[in-house]
Amino acid sequence: MWAAARPDVDRAGVVAALDAGGDIDRAADAALANRVGALFWRGVAAAGAQDSLGEVREALMREAAARRAHARTLLPLAMARIVEPLRAAGLEPLIFKGPAVARRYPEVGLRPMDDIDVILPRRAHRTGLRALLENGWRDMGHRRTDVARPGDNYDTVLVHPELPQMPVELHWDVAAWHERATAVRSRDLWNSRREASFFGTEAFALPPEEDLVALANHAGKPSHHFGRLIWVVDLVVVARTAEGLDWDKVASLADRWRCRTVLAVALRQARRMGADVPDPLLTLPLDAPRRAPITTVLDETWPLAAPDEQQRYELRHAFADSRRNRAALLLGEVFFGEPARQIPRGALRLGHRIAQRRWARLGSGRNLQRR
Repeated sequence: MWAAARPDVDRAGVVAALDAGGDIDRAADAALANRVGALFWRGVAAAGAQDSLGEVREALMREAAARRAHARTLLPLAMARIVEPLRAAGLEPLIFKGPAVARRYPEVGLRPMDDIDVILPRRAHRTGLRALLENGWRDMGHRRTDVARPGDNYDTVLVHPELPQMPVELHWDVAAWHERATAVRSRDLWNSRREASFFGTEAFALPPEEDLVALANHAGKPSHHFGRLIWVVDLVVVARTAEGLDWDKVASLADRWRCRTVLAVALRQARRMGADVPDPLLTLPLDAPRRAPITTVLDETWPLAAPDEQQRYELRHAFADSRRNRAALLLGEVFFGEPARQIPRGALRLGHRIAQRRWARLGSGRNLQRR
């Protein structure tokens, strides 16, 4: 699966895996679950191994055809329907993930997406929302619809009657405060934007260095824990197609946003798929409680099975480099009904002190002045 899903076709790797007795049907099923079905079909076809597939062959062919049609017809229309109203309102929308990465892939339709993520500053969110609503989009509310909790929302989901299968997520942030394992914030991403073309529409994208770190952060966020191989392919594509990629800047951004661990895991996986990555960026934490669960993610069999509840819980904290972020995650569990665990008293005291400081700042009015 790792060989067949590479963005640069690895014919020899696919053939070697088959010669070694690899179960190609199991790999194909896992590829579909990991959203790399179109890439997998392309790699298997390039190696001339289509006839080795069983019943899953038809599913792969349908997936590849559907993604090509989707990218050629719906994606250009969606970009125009999203960006043009926002630009007409004087806004500068940052396109994140999906289309921003898909434009770098070697062929059309290899990068699937369930929605389109657009980032605007918090102060511009209401203006952007109004512009889209006035141009046929319908407000579906916030992404988190299971439990209504104060401060839990960071985007608005909209759908268009012409694009029922391509909703847009209009972000003012990338995560709720109690779900941030790192310090990556949408404000910093938007401020680094630069003009780019998206399937015939002009908008804004991230520079490759910010893109790499933000994509790694997205793949390792508490609800994701590197659960889809397509997120690793995204990193490989950006690393291989960016001109003059500045790895020193990548390291500096990871330090600034306190996400060296999640970046190291992402780049170790990307190296397995052909990315040329500097060794210093692959350093993992030394403390055993964090390193142990991270090691399971780095196993090549990780994409074959979903993690159990205990693994998800351990990874939720393992990727957080700062005590502040770990305390915020803890507070989310304590106060917002996340999976119950035996929580050390020392961690509770730390979380309580940070919460007290947070409320003190709110009471002082400094946060309100910044808004």
